[in-house]
Amino acid sequence: MCMVTEPARRTKVFLCSVILIIFCIFFQITPLLANSLDSLDDFFERHSVPMLWIEPASGVIVAANPAAQTFYGYEAEEFRQLLISDINTLSSEQIAEERAHAASEGRNYFIFRHRLANGEVRTVEVYSHPYQRGDRQLLLSMVQDITPGRNLSYGMWHYQDRLEELVEQQTEDLLQRSRQILFLLVFGLAITSTVIFALVFVMRKRHKAETDARYFKSMADNALFGHVVNDLKGYVLYVNDYFARVHGFSPDELIGQHVSIFHNHEQRHAVNKVFDELELKGYFPPTEIWHYSRDGHTFPMLMSGMVMKGEGDDPDYIASAAIDLTEQYAEQMDHEKSLTQAKEIAEKASKAKSEFLANMSHEIRTPLNAVIGLSELQLNEPMSASMRQRIEQIHRSGSLLLGIINDLLDFSKIEAGKMTTENTVFKLGDVLEH
Repeated sequence: MCMVTEPARRTKVFLCSVILIIFCIFFQITPLLANSLDSLDDFFERHSVPMLWIEPASGVIVAANPAAQTFYGYEAEEFRQLLISDINTLSSEQIAEERAHAASEGRNYFIFRHRLANGEVRTVEVYSHPYQRGDRQLLLSMVQDITPGRNLSYGMWHYQDRLEELVEQQTEDLLQRSRQILFLLVFGLAITSTVIFALVFVMRKRHKAETDARYFKSMADNALFGHVVNDLKGYVLYVNDYFARVHGFSPDELIGQHVSIFHNHEQRHAVNKVFDELELKGYFPPTEIWHYSRDGHTFPMLMSGMVMKGEGDDPDYIASAAIDLTEQYAEQMDHEKSLTQAKEIAEKASKAKSEFLANMSHEIRTPLNAVIGLSELQLNEPMSASMRQRIEQIHRSGSLLLGIINDLLDFSKIEAGKMTTENTVFKLGDVLEH
């Protein structure tokens, strides 16, 4: 056992202080890098130095890293059932005395006697610093075993000068190392400042992007039309309430589902043609596409979509917008039905008119033929000139009226589609004369 000189002891304390400062700076910036592998919890679990998370008020050991489990001989679950006073062999008075002694010596660590699971008592240096872990303020304690050279009288050990196995190194070497550590510390602080500024810049950009994303998501969620986003394989990444509701689902039920859930077997051929166009052009224009709801009924939607590109200008996902055409389709069907009914009524009216004209023409032509025939017979009889003129007038008027009735009958035949033509010899002059 060898005693440490006063300069060596002070140098050792200085080095430990520098190490603690570096350690504190590391952990202060670690929350800014919570998503990296160098996070506080990852460092805690991976480090070879025994470490403990301790509740300051109660002394409950919240967690111990694997190095601490190996050193003390307790499992992680056993640690969580212990208080720090269960492994610290000093009384409360001795602990207070050690803290006062450390303060008087300017030390930022404490020297305690800890009992291991096998009953062995070890002399340790404990470096502690408070940190915010989740929603709790905890103490992170690093434990360094310094038992070699510390097996002194139980009541007097913490009043002795620190003994170390490697104190034979020259003070000059320690000072040289301290200067190197200071240089590394300054260099580390410079890098840390750069990282902090870069993180602040990135976090501001990320905050703006997240704000914009929330804004557009709010617009999409409350839109009066359907909006659906799926990956290139057809699996739904996002769907708003409108699109989900018209299909009989909630948005959460559709996340991860394939878009084929929106169509039955008969509709998929038309849908595949739309997707072929989308793959060829990168978009498809507004197109009426029939859909299939959860309760089994089919309905039309007017849809348009395009392929959205991600980093590297590569296709990333497909965004589509849709409007339910059920009401418009129903109105169109009602309108077409009304037109059909109106057409049928008009056809019935036309048919009735044609039948009426045919019947009336027949009824009128029969007595009219009698008038024409009798007037023609009367003209063959001897009569006065005035009487002949009157009979001729009756005959001409009857013939003219018969021609009009025949024309009406022809028109009714044309409307009924029953008009026939006759092949007969006629004189054009006679036709033009009449």
